[in-house]
Amino acid sequence: MATLKPEIIQEEEYPSSLEKNGNQLQLDSSKELKLLISPEPERPKPDAELKDKILKLYRETSDNNLKETDFQPLGRTSLFHILRACAASKRNNLRGLDNITAEGVDSYTELHRLIDQLKDLGLMSLDVHSEISTKLTASRVYMKTDYKLHVEQSSLCADHCIDWSLSDPSDKDFQNTCQHKHTLKCDRCELIKEVELQLNSVIDALHVTQEAHRTYCHVMDSAKQDWFTVSSLLENSLDTIKKQMPFIKEVMLRSDNAGCYHCGQLWFSLLQISQRTGISITEYCYSEPQAGKSYCDSTIAHMRMKMKSYAASGHNILTAADMKHALDAGSGVKGCQVANVAINTTKQLFTMHKMKNVNNYSSITYQKEWYDCAESL
Repeated sequence: MATLKPEIIQEEEYPSSLEKNGNQLQLDSSKELKLLISPEPERPKPDAELKDKILKLYRETSDNNLKETDFQPLGRTSLFHILRACAASKRNNLRGLDNITAEGVDSYTELHRLIDQLKDLGLMSLDVHSEISTKLTASRVYMKTDYKLHVEQSSLCADHCIDWSLSDPSDKDFQNTCQHKHTLKCDRCELIKEVELQLNSVIDALHVTQEAHRTYCHVMDSAKQDWFTVSSLLENSLDTIKKQMPFIKEVMLRSDNAGCYHCGQLWFSLLQISQRTGISITEYCYSEPQAGKSYCDSTIAHMRMKMKSYAASGHNILTAADMKHALDAGSGVKGCQVANVAINTTKQLFTMHKMKNVNNYSSITYQKEWYDCAESL
């Protein structure tokens, strides 16, 4: 028999409206206390409802086949035995099997990530974040469980009506006109719509100015792929940015781990580049191999297609100047600026440094007179 201290549970704390059959607990004072348990209301099990729908669909299909063939459907008892033996198993990863469902799950995860970012940046209050997060979770659970039980061929709720949902408004061959009006709304289907409205109102209040991607491309007749070439092209890019977008005061750099990027000479030159261009380089980090350059790779692919099309039209591409003409032909490559440059190697005076184990660091943060290196894990 369990014992409880009298000061923790008092007899008068239990309302008389919950008096049901319960368990007896013995207090330290030898006084019996009746633990009252309110039973949960009974509700139909979703599995049973789903089985009934499966059997209904089987009977409808069987009736149609009977008109054309001698097909004899199984009895109801046999069908229940089959459903019991072939119970559905849970699949956590549906990608490749049901991409629509998998992408739907990913969309909820992405929305959760978005509101978490807005909260961390101080752009969304804790109350609003909690409310939206609760609605997202409830909507996700509903879509994965009870929603399939509410869908019908014909329903007064538009979100549950198959005829209305699957009709293509722009193609008459894929339309099915409903013989009723959709006068009902499902409060659980409306959750995701409410989230959309709340997110739109939050984002609209931010007055975010979106800046399109810009790619600065340099073409050269010849150049050595080393740190001095990289620093020269970087300085030219920052000078161009300063002229075109003078409001930019700081930049962060990111590249792969090639030797011309991941070296001490380049690190030591960045402070002077910041001083000469007027744009402060605050951080330089390195991506994993074959990662972090998807946008650059996409732009390069467009540039290659542009040059192939230019050459196919009867033009020659033999020099860097020809490459620039090809890339600038017509409307050019969207968001891409091309410059034909040459590296002045006579300006290269710095060659040696005493910093060791440079390759062990994955990022470097710059301050006014010093820098902080972060070692890769």
